[in-house]
Amino acid sequence: MNTFTKRTFIFFLAFITIATKIYYWFFIFPNPDEAYYWLWGQHPDLSYHDHPALQALIQNMFTSFFGTSLFILRLPVFLSSICISYILILIIKKLNYNTPYLYLILFFSNPLFYLFTSFAWNDYILITNCFISGYFYINFIHEIWVNEKGTTKNIFLGSLFLGLAIISKYNAIFLGLGIISLLIFTKKLHCIFKDYRLYLSLLIILMVSSPILIWNAKNKFGSFEFNIQQRTIDPFINYEFFKGNYIGFILGSLVMLSPFIWWGIIELFKKKKNNEINSYTIVYIKFSKHIFLVSTITFLFLSIFSNVLYYWNIIGLLFITPLAINFLIKKKKEISSLIFSSILIIAITIHFGGVPLTLIFGGKDEDSTYHYGWHKIKSKVLKHQENNKIPILTSSYRNASLLAFSINNPKIYSYSSRFDQFNYWTKNISYKTNSKGLILTDDRSLLNNELISLFSEINSIDTITITKYNYNIKCYYLYKGIFK
Repeated sequence: MNTFTKRTFIFFLAFITIATKIYYWFFIFPNPDEAYYWLWGQHPDLSYHDHPALQALIQNMFTSFFGTSLFILRLPVFLSSICISYILILIIKKLNYNTPYLYLILFFSNPLFYLFTSFAWNDYILITNCFISGYFYINFIHEIWVNEKGTTKNIFLGSLFLGLAIISKYNAIFLGLGIISLLIFTKKLHCIFKDYRLYLSLLIILMVSSPILIWNAKNKFGSFEFNIQQRTIDPFINYEFFKGNYIGFILGSLVMLSPFIWWGIIELFKKKKNNEINSYTIVYIKFSKHIFLVSTITFLFLSIFSNVLYYWNIIGLLFITPLAINFLIKKKKEISSLIFSSILIIAITIHFGGVPLTLIFGGKDEDSTYHYGWHKIKSKVLKHQENNKIPILTSSYRNASLLAFSINNPKIYSYSSRFDQFNYWTKNISYKTNSKGLILTDDRSLLNNELISLFSEINSIDTITITKYNYNIKCYYLYKGIFK
């Protein structure tokens, strides 16, 4: 394949990534968690049960200025992707790699980073802040490495953005732990422990992330209990070894990061010291290895007894991926990698925006079925709501959040056995005796005891069947009740 043909094919594959990403951003209805985090933004707080508050704050700001729409929901993701691109280009130039555009194409085409720079989850802002933080920290560490004093601006900005990353999602802590590991195990960097700026930077991180501590202190440490105890410690204490999601974690990581990137990572650890690379590259490689090892080993261990998901390790993979991409380019495997990624991201886009592929090929992915049918559900609910006078209740956070976004009504609440953010919102809510209430449930979350206990009478009024291309995707059920 000559140079012109190769470049044309690369740009064609890049076009697939851009087209599918734009289609997802602005045309595919939110998934349950996107709507859930949007709903958090309509109930501003210092933090929340599942995650910290930065994504909710961003959604609140954008909704306040521009209103509620699919475009506005994902506009912060689009802007963050531009920011990530800029930081990645700066890093690529410092690493003395050629053709930065090719690194951008391979990075955003990668299924893992494609997905989590498309979803309006907490992860996009986590990635953005960690990338910026890491960029400044690497600059500071590199200056120390070459026997300079180190620019105060770099360590303080690194700490500021690490604090912002922590209030994006708790996983950001692995960036900090990886940096501590680097400083401990690299003798040349031990001088940083004697630098007062290190301790001031820790104070900056603490101050920026303090809303998490304040919220938890006010709410019986509910978020810490959920994320640390329920998800990790409890299964470990109960000796539930090898009952975790270790197979799903490994396979998900292998496929979504792509076997090509894993090949590059493995070769990076096998590679002997190269005296030809510049000092910045030496520091960057050490930095990325420590972040990768601390995060990956931790989550691999936790997956033995806990339901660890592959993308929880995204910070461990963030900085090492450009190095793996460089390996693929040197081996002239960038097109093979892009073909693999393009096939996967087309499948992902069809799965969320066309019809769930699990309905065609088998398997189980109930979350994806929630993408479909909300225009129909919206019209049915509004028809029965009687001029917006009847409170709407649902059976899960998923259908509550999606319906709230669909009809732009943040006062829709979920009642279920699952303890989540709705429990904090509903604990002080009461309903007028003998007044009417509307209930939405679905075939995954049926009418439950928590809902039934609120009513003296409940009657079924509608069944909403969602179909597409002759596939039965999901059923929703509408009830009208009389509150006790």
